Amino acid sequence: MVWSAVTCHRFSAGDLSPLNNPAARTSPHLTAGAQGIYEIYLKEPLPLAEPRAGLAKAVTEAHFARSSENQFLEIIYRSGKKDFRYRGDLASGAIIAAVVERAKSFAIKRSIASGLETKLTRDDLLQARQREHDENDLFPPIDVTEDWLMPTDFDPENVIKLGPVRPRKTDVIGGGIV
Repeated sequence: MVWSAVTCHRFSAGDLSPLNNPAARTSPHLTAGAQGIYEIYLKEPLPLAEPRAGLAKAVTEAHFARSSENQFLEIIYRSGKKDFRYRGDLASGAIIAAVVERAKSFAIKRSIASGLETKLTRDDLLQARQREHDENDLFPPIDVTEDWLMPTDFDPENVIKLGPVRPRKTDVIGGGIV
């Protein structure tokens, strides 16, 4: 549950994963809920490098950014329209908890390596979010479109191609995209 001054919102997996409703995917209600959950996991006794609300807002904005690096699923419709799903479309309390736990481990490792007491930083959270996504992209085989359609709730008659967006590799020598 996320408590605000006026109301209480309970988010289910369905609320944090509205794959088929573009308006809901960018809803302030959704991102505010996720930010509230980040704030819950960034508990008071944690040594934070900046205010909890600021850290939660930064990682939530990165989580829900409609950027090419956050694309994970490409959909091509029979009409020729192309659409993408983003990592924020699959937000859940479990993912948020894993991001915060990973960020805490980064801060602890940094503290052990330096021999100094360190605080959990914005960079810890952003790196943890990226690593969590990179390591947990589990996709069914590309040739089995039906497996992709089951969790997305798309009508198989309208979709001609559905598959993962793979990260683009940068050519080290030329700096171009491969």
